[in-house]
Amino acid sequence: MGHKRLKHGVEEMGLRTVSGRVVLTAIGINGCNFVFKLCAWLYTGSHSLFSECIHSLADTVNQLILAYGIHKSVQIADPDHPYGYT
Repeated sequence: MGHKRLKHGVEEMGLRTVSGRVVLTAIGINGCNFVFKLCAWLYTGSHSLFSECIHSLADTVNQLILAYGIHKSVQIADPDHPYGYT
């Protein structure tokens, strides 16, 4: 039973920590930036807005990869990973 309690506590650490919340906030902000810049590019046809749109998309993908890493890093050790996932 203690092992399950420890596992439950570890699972709650990931994206609920300060750094996890910062990453989730960045995903939301960069995602909104992407949508707004995409709409502005479609409206104006500006090449610089298209470039900024792609840049915001790249930032969003980067933050998604970071969120996955934070989520994965808090898993407890198992026989294949005796020192954990960090």
